[in-house]
Amino acid sequence: MKIINYKSLLLSVAGVLFCSALQAQPKSKPVLKIGNQSFQTEEFDYIYNKNNPGSLNPMTQKEYLNLFVNYKLKVKAAEDAGLDTVAAFKSELEYYRNELAKPYLTDRKAEEDVVSEAYERLKYDIDASHILVMARQDATPADTLKAWEKIKKAEQEIIGGADFAMVAQKYSEDPSVRNNSGRLGWFTAFQMVYPFESEAYKTAVDGLSKIVRTSYGYHLIKVHGKRQSSGEILVAHIMKTFPQNATQEQIDRAKQSIDSIGHLIQSGEDFATLASAYSDDQQSAVAGGELPWFSKGRMIESFANQAFALKENGDISESFRTPFGWHIVKRIDYKPIGTLDEERDNILEHLTYDDRSQAGVKTLVAHLKKEYSFRNDTALLSRLITLIKGASNDSVAKAEAALLQGNLYSFGPVKRTIAEFASRLADAGMLTNRADAATIAKIAEKESENDILEYEKSHLEQKYPEFRFLMMEYHDGLLVFEISQQKIWNRAASDTLGLNSFYSRNIDRYSENQTFTGKILKFGDAKAVKTFAKKLETNKMKAYAQISSRKDITINEGRFVKGENASIDNIVWPASGSKDEKVITEGTYMYDTPIPLEKIKGTVISDYQEYLEKEWIKELHSKYGPRIYNKNIK
Repeated sequence: MKIINYKSLLLSVAGVLFCSALQAQPKSKPVLKIGNQSFQTEEFDYIYNKNNPGSLNPMTQKEYLNLFVNYKLKVKAAEDAGLDTVAAFKSELEYYRNELAKPYLTDRKAEEDVVSEAYERLKYDIDASHILVMARQDATPADTLKAWEKIKKAEQEIIGGADFAMVAQKYSEDPSVRNNSGRLGWFTAFQMVYPFESEAYKTAVDGLSKIVRTSYGYHLIKVHGKRQSSGEILVAHIMKTFPQNATQEQIDRAKQSIDSIGHLIQSGEDFATLASAYSDDQQSAVAGGELPWFSKGRMIESFANQAFALKENGDISESFRTPFGWHIVKRIDYKPIGTLDEERDNILEHLTYDDRSQAGVKTLVAHLKKEYSFRNDTALLSRLITLIKGASNDSVAKAEAALLQGNLYSFGPVKRTIAEFASRLADAGMLTNRADAATIAKIAEKESENDILEYEKSHLEQKYPEFRFLMMEYHDGLLVFEISQQKIWNRAASDTLGLNSFYSRNIDRYSENQTFTGKILKFGDAKAVKTFAKKLETNKMKAYAQISSRKDITINEGRFVKGENASIDNIVWPASGSKDEKVITEGTYMYDTPIPLEKIKGTVISDYQEYLEKEWIKELHSKYGPRIYNKNIK
C-alpha cells in the first residue's frame, strides 16, 4: 500500500470527505485477522472505494486486499514497537482529531444560510440614521427598563410625526449626534454590529425600524435609501491637508499646493513618485499613495464619489476637497461584487470577527439539547445569584455556594451540579467580584454549550462511521510513516554497507549501453499474465502457440537499446516500483559499463528502499501469520 505522508496533508479538505466513500453495507464480515485483531469488510470497502477508483491502474477488491494486508501489518508492527504510546504521536493525532471534528460540531446549513444572507446584503448599500439609548449587556433590570422607556418615548414621538433628526438630537446618546443628528451615511454588510445590520436591511426605505437591542443598547433606525453596491475600487491619492479650524488663507494655500502637483502630473511626471515626495498622508505616501481596496460605504462620501466617478484604470481626477484636505486621485483597479463562490472567502473572513460566526454552533447546540434531553434549573441558578449578593464576605459566599444541592443542568448521562458551577465561578474570581446576575447566567449558558459540544465530540466515532474510518486513516498513516522512517527510509540513507552490497548484487541494473533482446508481451489483464507465466515454465513452445492468435495480447520482438525509446524503457527498464503488471518480458539483458554508485546514488537508494520494504513485509507475514478471508470480498 502506498505510504501517505500525513504530515503534509491539507486538513481543510478532510471535512468534505464525509459519506462519499461509504456505501450501503451488508452485515460486516472479517477480511483479515492479525492475532486477536479483526478487520471487517466495512473498513476495507471504505478504504477501497475511497482510494482505488481514482488511481491510474484500478485494482479489483481481491487485488487490493494484498495492499490492505501489508499496510495493516505495518501498523501492527508500529503498535508493537510502542510508537502509538509516544507523547508526540498522541499530541499530533489529537491535533488532527480536533481539526477533523470541526465540521461535525456545527450545523452546516445554518452556516451556509448566514453566508448567503451576507452575500445578498453585500449587493446593496443602506443609507440610514439612528437613535441610540445606551444599555450595557450586564445592566441591572432597573437600568435596562429606564433605557427601554426612553427609546419608547423617542419611537412614539417619531410615529406621531416628529422629525427624526430632531428626536435624535433630543434622545440619542451616541456622542456623534451633535454633529450628524444621527445620520450614519451609507454602509453595507459587516460594517455595523449584526443585530443593527439585520434590522436596517429589513426596514423599508423611508421607514422606521422596530426597536433593536445590540451590545451598545437600544436603537431606532430610519432608512433613507438603498442602492446597488458599486463594487470595490483601488486608488492612489495625493493629499495636502489644512487644520480642522483652518482660515480661508490656509485652505487656499493647500489648494495652490495640490494644483501645482496636478500640473506636474499633467506634464507627465509619475503619480506614485509625486505622492511619495509631496503627499501629507504619510501612511499611503510610502506606497506611492496607494490606499486599500474600498467600497463606497467604507470611505467618506465626498472622497468615494470622486473615486468611483473615474471610469477607466489610470484615470486621474481634478483636485477636490474633503474634510481632511485637498486630494487628487488616480484609479488603479476596479472590481464589481462577484458571485457567491467568488465572494465566499471574503465573507468567511469577515464572519470570523462577527457575531453570526456562531450561527452554526448555536443551531447544532439547540439540536443536541433536544436530542440529549437537556434540562436546566433556572430557579437553582437564581438561588446561587441571591446567595452571592447576600453573602457578607467572599469566604462566606464560597462556603454557602458549596453547600447548594441539585443539578444546574443535565443531558444524557451528564450532570453538572450547582456546587460544581459555583466552584468554577470562585476559581474565576466571580464570587470575589460579586458578578451580576446577567453575567452569571451567560456563564452558565456558555458552560452548558461547551459541555454538550465536548460530549458530542467525544462520541463522534460511535455516532458517525465515516469519522471513525477517517480517524483510523490518520492513526494508521502516522504510525506507518514513523515506522517506515525507521525500517526503510532512514536505514536506506544511512546503511552504507547494505547499500554497497545491494548495488553490487544488482550491478546489471546500473550500467550504460544496456540492451534487451527478446519479446515484450502486453496482456489485457494481470490474471492472463499469471496464467501465461506458469505455462512458460512447463512448455514454452506450447505457451506461445496458444497466444499467437489472441487479439488481447500484443507481442513486440527484437533488440532494444536503453535510451532510444522512452515507452520501451518504461517497460523493459521500469523505475523502482513502476513495473506494469500486465507485461511480460522474455529474453536476454546485456550491459557494458557499470555506472559508479556516486553518480546514481539517489536511484540506488530508492531501489534499496523498495528492496528493504519487500524483505520487511516478508518478515511481517512470517512473524504475524495474518489470516486472510478472500471469500468475504465482493
